[in-house]
Amino acid sequence: TTQLQDQLEQSQALCQKLTTQCARQEMQVTHLETEIASLRHAGEIAVKYENSKLPGSIPLTSAELITSLNKQLLHALHRLSVQEESLKKSESALSKAQSQSAAILHKQGLLYQEYEDQKATWTRKHSQYKEERERMAECHEQDQIKITNLTHAMEVQSSADGQQSYVLQVTQRM
Repeated sequence: TTQLQDQLEQSQALCQKLTTQCARQEMQVTHLETEIASLRHAGEIAVKYENSKLPGSIPLTSAELITSLNKQLLHALHRLSVQEESLKKSESALSKAQSQSAAILHKQGLLYQEYEDQKATWTRKHSQYKEERERMAECHEQDQIKITNLTHAMEVQSSADGQQSYVLQVTQRM
């Protein structure tokens, strides 16, 4: 009888320990179910978890309890693998976005450099055209002065020619 009492106490202690573990696992499963529900709602996962319940009149044996815990563990491992896969996809998307961002920044830098080069070229050409216009204005003024001087010289020449012809006419009449 003492052996039976010892075995009974051991089995009760084991049962208590397994019940505690089962309670912890159920809490974890509940937490994972809420995560799965939120992910399912987001459309990222389509895993359906069904908790296998025994009728209340049938007591759980150690094997059934271990089987139940193993099922919960498998579901937890599956959830972990799904989360790892989701994490890898997220990391891949982040890496892709970072490379696209770097490419866009590089293109932006090239465009800005091209803009600065074109602006410098335009500024240089603008100053060259301005200088050319000023030189042409000076040349125009000098040409106007020369034309005025030539016109005046022609007038003087024509008046001198007129005087000579007048003097010739007067001398011929005499």
